Amino acid sequence: MRIGFKGLALIIVIIGFMAADGYGQDKLEVETLQYDVERAELIKPVLKLQESYQKQLEKLRADVRASGSLKKTTAVDAEIQGFRSGDSPSPGDGFPELRRLQRIYASEARERHAKAARGLPVLIDDYRERLGDLQKEFTRANQLEEARKVKEALSKIDLTLGVSVPGDPVLALAVPAIVVPLDPTSLFQKGKTIFTNRDFSWGTIPKKFDGWRVSMQAGGNTAGSGYKVKTAGFVYSVIGTKSRDDFQKEGWKKIGELHGGKDGEWDYLVMEKIHEPGDYLINGKGWFATRILLPPSSPGK
Repeated sequence: MRIGFKGLALIIVIIGFMAADGYGQDKLEVETLQYDVERAELIKPVLKLQESYQKQLEKLRADVRASGSLKKTTAVDAEIQGFRSGDSPSPGDGFPELRRLQRIYASEARERHAKAARGLPVLIDDYRERLGDLQKEFTRANQLEEARKVKEALSKIDLTLGVSVPGDPVLALAVPAIVVPLDPTSLFQKGKTIFTNRDFSWGTIPKKFDGWRVSMQAGGNTAGSGYKVKTAGFVYSVIGTKSRDDFQKEGWKKIGELHGGKDGEWDYLVMEKIHEPGDYLINGKGWFATRILLPPSSPGK
């Protein structure tokens, strides 16, 4: 994760200030600060767009107020008050000038937000790793109270960008959901076994998912894959090709292919679908059943 010059400078200045004030040992605060700065760098393009949009709305409000239109002035006020929280009135409810601005902003905001969100899982994984190392360091030094503070921080990591955009908030998020499967998991990599009771292995793995974790099933097991979604976002599954039509009818979208078996002779599909928090169960055809993919930032099982 690259940090902008200003963000890096801010970290250096604050760390120096902390050291000068006798807080140089507060490593947890330093790590948390770095994460917050990096997350702020991700959303900076969205915030800049919002500032620009705010100015355009204020100019439009001045124009419609000067024309004496209470209805239009009220409509612009509603947009000004709601757009930063994603609670923007429908473009169809406004007047032409406002609708044009809303559509331009909504399209650009979703694109910038999605781009920022794609970098968030990497940032979270890096932060988790740093905190995990810090917890071990404190434990080895017998600083158990500090280690417990790090453990608490690990459980409270902010997994969002902290900024909203118009439209479907889950779709705009465009990041993996936090998922906990009911089945045990294994590393999703070439050469790793596919089943818990057979020695068949994964062949090709889509680059995006290499190093993720995958829920495990016994070969010949027709039971479905159960899982709990803790935060809204995309859930990813691996299914046999025979299950494709049924999954697509349920709103799953194919985004990749992979192979496995003794010599890579079997074909599988990677599917995705937006989920809200809740408990789910999916079933597939054939003796492969179904699998759930877990990003590195997911707690897993």
